[in-house]
Order: sequence, then structure tokens, then C-alpha cells
Amino acid sequence: MDPIEGIPCEECSGVDAEHCKVCLGTGFFTLYRCPNSVVPNWARSLLRLIYIAREGGPWPEAGGLLDQTAAFVDAYDIAVSELSKLDQITKD
Repeated sequence: MDPIEGIPCEECSGVDAEHCKVCLGTGFFTLYRCPNSVVPNWARSLLRLIYIAREGGPWPEAGGLLDQTAAFVDAYDIAVSELSKLDQITKD
């Protein structure tokens, strides 16, 4: 598998990269293994539910947005925000 390069450093976000021990001053890191190997099963399941809901499918709990757990709504908001950032990057 080819390495995945240019992943923003989650420790410093590139803001204080000079002192970061994770990215060693680059602001980015490279993943040398399958991303699925570092994502826990619960997170993959959650992201699958978010993807389905975002694409117009059913939400995890019957009903609308107000029937969902606060944790799911928070996770949904975070995931959609991150996906919007990725969409913007791929457009540039």
C-alpha cells in the first residue's frame, strides 16, 4: 500500500508545528498502513450511520432530528463539518 501523505497533524493542527513531537515540525503526518487499522470499530459504525443519514437515508433512531441522541447529533455535526473541509480541499 502506498503511504497516505499530507494528513494534517491532529496534535498541533500545523499551528505550533515547530514544537510538535508528532509531526516533527511539518504540520502534517504520513500514514503507512491502512486507515481502517487505526479506526476503532465503533467509529466506523458511527461514520456509516452518519453517511447513511447524510445521503438521505434513515437516521439511527426512528423519527427526525429531535429524536436522535445528543451524542449522535454532535458526531453528525463534526463529521459533516470535516467532510465539508475535505470537499473544499478537493475543489481547490
